[in-house]
Amino acid sequence: MVFYQSQVPMKDRFGTHKVKRDGTLRKEVEVPPTTAIHRSVEHIADWIRYACDDAEMTWYLRLALKERLSVIPAVDGLSMYHLYLKFFVSFGEMLTDIERKGFKVDLALLKKIEDRSLEESDSLINQFRQWACTFSSDARYMNVDSDKQKQALFFAPVCNRKTKDELPKTVEFDIDNSDGVIEPGAKKAKRKRKICLEGIGLPVPDWTPNGWPSTSTTSLQALCGSPPSFENGLALEKIGKHGCEALNNLLEANSISTLRSSFIVPLQALADTNGRIHASLNINTETGRLSCRRPNLQNQPALEKDRYKIRSAFICEEGHQLIVADYGQLELRLLAHLSNCRSMIEAFEAGGDFHSRTACSMYEEIQDAISRGEVVLESKDSTGIPTVKERFGMERRRAKTLNFSIAYGKTSRGLAKDWGVSLPEAKETIDRWYSDRQEVRQWQQDTISFARDYGYVSTILGRRRNLPGIHATRDHSLRGHSQRAAINTPLQGSAADVVTAAMVKLHQNAALRACGWSTILQVHDEIILEGPRDSSPTAADIVRRTMEHPLEWDLLVQLVVDLHVVQSWYQAK
Repeated sequence: MVFYQSQVPMKDRFGTHKVKRDGTLRKEVEVPPTTAIHRSVEHIADWIRYACDDAEMTWYLRLALKERLSVIPAVDGLSMYHLYLKFFVSFGEMLTDIERKGFKVDLALLKKIEDRSLEESDSLINQFRQWACTFSSDARYMNVDSDKQKQALFFAPVCNRKTKDELPKTVEFDIDNSDGVIEPGAKKAKRKRKICLEGIGLPVPDWTPNGWPSTSTTSLQALCGSPPSFENGLALEKIGKHGCEALNNLLEANSISTLRSSFIVPLQALADTNGRIHASLNINTETGRLSCRRPNLQNQPALEKDRYKIRSAFICEEGHQLIVADYGQLELRLLAHLSNCRSMIEAFEAGGDFHSRTACSMYEEIQDAISRGEVVLESKDSTGIPTVKERFGMERRRAKTLNFSIAYGKTSRGLAKDWGVSLPEAKETIDRWYSDRQEVRQWQQDTISFARDYGYVSTILGRRRNLPGIHATRDHSLRGHSQRAAINTPLQGSAADVVTAAMVKLHQNAALRACGWSTILQVHDEIILEGPRDSSPTAADIVRRTMEHPLEWDLLVQLVVDLHVVQSWYQAK
């Protein structure tokens, strides 16, 4: 079926040319707000036609897509259209239910957190300014958010790396005259006044693209080093430990400001009259993962950076509880399944610390230490003996990095840059990882070859992602990106399939619905439900069993679900 009619754009239907002063028409076309068009007597007929065309063309588009999807095979003998009917119609309905229900937030707690954050950031900034005044007396008035003022204070005198322009030791700035200072020779206070900042002359860790010293968070962290000793700080020799503490105070204040502007304040502003936040959920077309906006509830601060425990403000209604259920290492388990990697399957079957087991298989010194009884894989194995994680922390961290990085096609060049090691050393470490997981390498090579031959890759349910860039001959960057996507998509997309299938089964579970429970959010591999406290044990059992067996067939590895019944989101972490 081919449908040739196209919708006439709003600009062409309702747009008008602006009129110049001389009465002639400008080239620019202005479209009135939709609310104005909707109420316009002049445009009512066109507006009705436009709305009807939208509905009609959506119907014809649906027919055309059904025809195309019906001939594309998915999984278990289903076509892509039947896959859509089986999973994604219900999933779409479920997402609208999630958006409608929303997530309860404790507005009083968020307001307390906001007030506390303001007090703490002000205190930290004042401590920084007191230190800065020992070098430049006007630093008490500086704008700590101004990159130019920070460049002058921290690095002057310094030359631009590109233009060779000089930033002198003393630099003058205009600031708001909020204190009403009357400058010498003036009769009254002006709106602006001048301050002078004298440079400290700190070493420059990094440069901006324009050639000036960078004042980014990364640069300031390199200057002050790691608390509490700050012994690795580049500025330690110049300003001492007390100076590094002052720079760290500025970093802490910036971190608090980010939390406040990105999370604490928007959450209060977006809550409805019942104290619930209704985020907008969308399906990512490339992987099938959900994205979230207005606000992005999937982007809450990392636990180690969440000094105010913002997740504790996400709560349930009186008499209710939350079930927070999270898949453990879902994408790695899917890699083991898709590649049929015996080593990974056995490691998951053994349970425990997967990354320590990976490190053990990679490093002979760890194997020898375990054989001599000097370390154990996990603390539960023996009391008092250090674990692999404790004794061989660096090796385990590298094993963990490799578990995730190699799964997504990261190269030895990328790892060498991340670790700060030579290319041969990075390649040797990668070869160690593959030596016990040859099936993974073979699967990656086969998947890329399939993508080259057919131009697409598939997820575990048969959803396809087209990769035309994999045939790029001149654009090496595009070809490399497409090859990585050929490996990433079956993993990330299959993880999305598993979570989607679990959510649909939960949505359709009559017993769970009868208990009064419903899903209120999905964050990557985590599903959050809310319902009555009295039925939480029954609901938790249904959720766990459903998530452990979301598909109509079992994987080669067991899906592990970490489930908590709590009063706030934070309590599950």
